Amino acid sequence: MANKIFIVEDDLPTVELLKFALQSEGFDVAVVHDGITALRSVEKEKPDLILLDVMIPGVDGFEVCQLLKHNIKFMKIPIIMVTAKVRKEDRMLGFEKGADDYISKPFDPIELVSRVKKLLSEKDLKGDSEPK
Repeated sequence: MANKIFIVEDDLPTVELLKFALQSEGFDVAVVHDGITALRSVEKEKPDLILLDVMIPGVDGFEVCQLLKHNIKFMKIPIIMVTAKVRKEDRMLGFEKGADDYISKPFDPIELVSRVKKLLSEKDLKGDSEPK
């Protein structure tokens, strides 16, 4: 079964680019456009990895990341922040909130897919993946 990637992003061109890049590599992709829906949907979607923008409506991406990483049911899901927030302080805050990786926009879709694969393989090596 294909790994499920959860995209939390409100910019439609970015969503389409991410979906195309990930689906081209065989990933199953689900998309939501705001933080509140993301928090409500993670349990239902059971993603293997989350791509999370910071500047999303409702609850921002930093808060979504922190809430998920402090919940025992979701703390092992890798989160990659994909955001236009490029300052060093923003990257540091992302990692403080629990992000596993941080990619600034604009990004190279090939590099992003490579980072996704790396985090998923590390998760599998640690035995953090749940049976589907």
